[in-house]
Amino acid sequence: NNARQGMLKGRYFLSSHANQELLPNPGAVGRPKVAQEKEKLLHFTQQILAESLIHSAVDMKREEGHFFRLVQLRFEKSQEAHVREVKCYAALTKTAQYAPRHEGPKDEDLQFVSLCLDTVMNLPVWNADPVHFLVLPQPTQTLDMYFKDKLGQDISQEVLSVFIQVVRALEFIHSRGYVHCNLSSSSFGFVRGNWVIQNLAENHQVGEPLNWRSRAAVARLHAPEVIELVKGIEDEVLAHPSLDTFLLGLMMYEILVGHKFFRDYQDAVEKSLKEGDFSVGTGRVKDQLSKYILENTICKNPNDRFDTKDLLMNLIQIGNPLTS
Repeated sequence: NNARQGMLKGRYFLSSHANQELLPNPGAVGRPKVAQEKEKLLHFTQQILAESLIHSAVDMKREEGHFFRLVQLRFEKSQEAHVREVKCYAALTKTAQYAPRHEGPKDEDLQFVSLCLDTVMNLPVWNADPVHFLVLPQPTQTLDMYFKDKLGQDISQEVLSVFIQVVRALEFIHSRGYVHCNLSSSSFGFVRGNWVIQNLAENHQVGEPLNWRSRAAVARLHAPEVIELVKGIEDEVLAHPSLDTFLLGLMMYEILVGHKFFRDYQDAVEKSLKEGDFSVGTGRVKDQLSKYILENTICKNPNDRFDTKDLLMNLIQIGNPLTS
């Protein structure tokens, strides 16, 4: 078998593309062989990017006596965004690439944020600009898949425990001066027994102006302050943890009620620009404390929203009756 079938950068083996034929044409030697090999690799990269920007792979480089490790490759077409995310991971986990050599990731930090294992820049693609990718541990499950069959159910101790882990992860990055800025259930993966943040592509530092003009994901956020910024009602909005709180509230609402708070972006625009605050709705959330939490996270005014400490305190209060 061809050792390079489904192989990226000579190291990361994509099992989903194991039958990908990357051998040069029979009889090719010397420079023609190298050129054909390169061309096929460029086409291969183009093919996998057309399918998805996230791929599971096996890291074929290993230390003696260790198993090959499963990893996740996350591609980014913007070099600026890629470097920004790598630096954020490095700052949060104190990896050697961006920190003094005596420092390194602490186990307690890795309870909240995934460790960036490797980074590859300027990967050539056939007939297109180069791309870049991060290598992260492969999660055994993603949060959106975990909640897929639990939407609209009464809050349980298990679900509550997950909510608390998610809030603590947010509290961690906020305490380090970062705002996620694109939070959803797909931002989290289950790694080493913890729900950790695995996507920081749109991160901003606290107090930094939201860069929505060149960041499409930020521009489409359903948060009132971002909508006012995009519509020209506000000239500038600074990144603040309250933005993450609002997005977390939308995520929790969908999980507890069974459908999204806003039907789509246009619905979010119309409701955000109306007078008065948002309403969770009578009877949609059975537990009154859960309703209280949602109403204090999905607020139009960022100053009125719970911070992560408020959220943790109230989530723990929900848990007390469940454990008694």
